[in-house]
Amino acid sequence: MASLVSQWAARLAIDGPVTQDALRAAFLSVEGAHRWSGQFLESPTDPAFGEALRRALPRPLPPAAPLDMPEQPL
Repeated sequence: MASLVSQWAARLAIDGPVTQDALRAAFLSVEGAHRWSGQFLESPTDPAFGEALRRALPRPLPPAAPLDMPEQPL
């Protein structure tokens, strides 16, 4: 069963899978508790809130590629 936060994120139409930690970070960065208190429980949410949250989400990075370590004299 999907968590309530996952269901809420799906209603915001956030593209791709988003972890709860990423949503929390975005919510904190947009000061969601102060500026948009109650948006978590409202349906539908304020479009400005959804846009601010999408912009604040951490951008996923590709996995780090292993690099060869050059030979070094000790």
